[in-house]
Amino acid sequence: VIQGNMVSFELNHICGLGIALKLDGFRALYAGIAAFMWMMTTIFTKEYLHHYQHKLRYMIFTLITCGATVGVFLSADLMTTFIYFEVMSIASYVMVAHDQTQDALRAAETYLAVAVIGGMVMLMGLFLLYSQTHTLVISELFVACEHSQNPLLLFISGCLILVGFGAKAGMFPLHIWLPKAHPVAPAPA
Repeated sequence: VIQGNMVSFELNHICGLGIALKLDGFRALYAGIAAFMWMMTTIFTKEYLHHYQHKLRYMIFTLITCGATVGVFLSADLMTTFIYFEVMSIASYVMVAHDQTQDALRAAETYLAVAVIGGMVMLMGLFLLYSQTHTLVISELFVACEHSQNPLLLFISGCLILVGFGAKAGMFPLHIWLPKAHPVAPAPA
């Protein structure tokens, strides 16, 4: 990758379109940043959670979330991005609910509801985009969208995908889970 080569991996027949990962300079940079952030957070987590119960469960779901985040950055198509975002959302739910207090469980339920609804809206947008372009491969989308017969459907699919990602990312005004989840989740989460 440092020499300008690209590495790719495909696992066909998963969720219809398969899982496609690609490692190039841009993706390597962002995956490296994510891995470094998780490493630093993990170092902090050991000290922070020393008095907590269920440390192993927390660390397992932190590792799953890290893997899903790196998977998002290495995704070669939007369906793979969607799959990794869903894995990340479910694993993050466990981290928000970690304390198992009433407030933590309520915040985690709100987070999961917004994540699932956002995921379904995003999936609807991906289906609509695929019906117009016949591809979800990121490197092919620009050309495929230029040749689309219905720009309005492309706009609608883009809006649906934006709302779906926005709900998961805590984008205003879809951030209703954010002020509930952050105070109750352990700081490293």
